[in-house]
Amino acid sequence: MTSANSENSSISLLPVSSGNNTGGGHKVLFGICTIILIIAFMNTGLRSDMHASVSLFRLLALLFVPFLLLRYITLFTKEILLLTGILCLSLLQCAIFSFTTFTAVVTYFIHLLCIFALYICIKIRFSLDRENFAVNMFRFLDKFTVFTIAITLVEYIFSISIFPATQVRACPTAFFWNENELGCALMGMIPFYLMYWRSTGKYTYLLKSLIILYFFYAFDCKILILSSMLAILLFLVLLREKIMKQHKKLAVCSLFIAGIGILLFLYVDFTIPTGVAGENKITFGNVVRAPVLQLLRLERYNMAGSIYDRTDAIIIGLQHLIKTGGIGIGLGGAYNILDGELETARSMHNIFVQTLVELGVIFLVVYILYLFRLYFNTSILNWFKWCFFLLLPLSSSISSGGILSNYMFWGIVIYAFLLNKVPWETHTPETLETAKETVSA
Repeated sequence: MTSANSENSSISLLPVSSGNNTGGGHKVLFGICTIILIIAFMNTGLRSDMHASVSLFRLLALLFVPFLLLRYITLFTKEILLLTGILCLSLLQCAIFSFTTFTAVVTYFIHLLCIFALYICIKIRFSLDRENFAVNMFRFLDKFTVFTIAITLVEYIFSISIFPATQVRACPTAFFWNENELGCALMGMIPFYLMYWRSTGKYTYLLKSLIILYFFYAFDCKILILSSMLAILLFLVLLREKIMKQHKKLAVCSLFIAGIGILLFLYVDFTIPTGVAGENKITFGNVVRAPVLQLLRLERYNMAGSIYDRTDAIIIGLQHLIKTGGIGIGLGGAYNILDGELETARSMHNIFVQTLVELGVIFLVVYILYLFRLYFNTSILNWFKWCFFLLLPLSSSISSGGILSNYMFWGIVIYAFLLNKVPWETHTPETLETAKETVSA
């Protein structure tokens, strides 16, 4: 069976569920994948030490996921070829430019394999439950998000840390590395909640979004506050079905929004609200406009501070990318170059830019082509994906190198990528509430 037929072959390997006809073995497999996802999402909280490199999920990924991969290998032919290509490219970059080391490449690649293990579990769920994947996977993510919100609220109200591995943090973190990682994961659910609220009219989705936004305010997550503003603009103005059906109107609407954005960027400055007592006044100008201008000039701040460090780290990375002629410095190279040039930062705090610097402009080309493909296919699903992945570089910039272990964030990203239908349009509020996970029925 060839890779070209890998998607269709999933029907014979992992039959699409239909009511109660699903075999018992597939129910067990579905349940195992779900348990692995839960353990992965709670990765940091389940470690004995937040700095420990070994975790329960990584052990499961090492022991169990290879069995799944070998058994259903034809489902993942393209993905295996992609990972092999990334590894070969990085080893070549390591040999040519010496900005990274063989050990750094292997270490970073192991992180990618853990994310790939997550992808395997979600895609197997997709193949087992293709018809209802969109709504059932959302229900799983929604329930886990509610659980995360509840844990965070308890920690916030009572000033405690429930999980031992996160007790060193001043802010509530639930089972994440820090409050930024927590916010990064929760931010991924806001676009889905906005669309469900808009389509079903259920205010519970709006309430969840507002609670998450309050966390961003209380924990001083300025980047996520800006990302939320963009999300609201994109998903409540741009994604209107009447506009979607007429591409010319959509293009005009896009240009109008882009024009407003440019004017805001050039002339408008406003204070970003923060709930942290004693926090200095933070404005749109010194968080976004000034750093962007520094990046365009490739001039480092050479000053201590969160915004300055992150901007300088990205500038250093881009300068090294230019030295390689756009080929890239190789996986793990960002940590090596920053270790020698910037003592106050160990990552670029932007997984998008860091991947660009390490894998080269080929990554940027693939990303832009993917966005163009979504943009010019005017279905509601593709426009939702376009908005989601357009926001991703900004919303993920709150996170540091810990984003590689933020498996809830990656689970939401993988779900958005695999999403095969629009669950909020294909299910009424009643069927959304009564829908059962057919595989476990």
